[in-house]
Amino acid sequence: QAVLLITHGHLDHFDLTVARDKFWRILGPRNVTRKLTDARIIVLDSLVYVQGMRIYPIATPHSGIEHYSYRVQWGRWQLYFVGDTDDPKALLAQSDLDYAFVTPWLWQKVRSRGARIDAHHIVIYHHKTNERVTGCADCWIPKQGETRNTSKN
Repeated sequence: QAVLLITHGHLDHFDLTVARDKFWRILGPRNVTRKLTDARIIVLDSLVYVQGMRIYPIATPHSGIEHYSYRVQWGRWQLYFVGDTDDPKALLAQSDLDYAFVTPWLWQKVRSRGARIDAHHIVIYHHKTNERVTGCADCWIPKQGETRNTSKN
């Protein structure tokens, strides 16, 4: 059974009708998950074990609403999803990430501070079609529907 990580309740990140129609487990802010009254809801805690993953929800600021970024340990992979936060503090506190999924505006904020994201790979997401992201030559900026095969030995 798949797991849906919801960062916050804005419509571009959470669609109640889609969440109701699928059979995945759901972890997210309380103001979002309370709209879904069924057993698929995973109780938000500082560490959540589900489907062989360790998920660390991290409260991060965004537009004055309840918002979480997530660090996910999935087997040997360390992943970090920023959501929509524009505060790099939690991201920059992470270490030894395999992949960091970062918005263009958070990337620019990190870059303007001269900081470094401790990740082997940076994926820029939540970007506009054909949006240029400067100073990130090694980043992957996927197009809609694009996938990448990866392996970790």
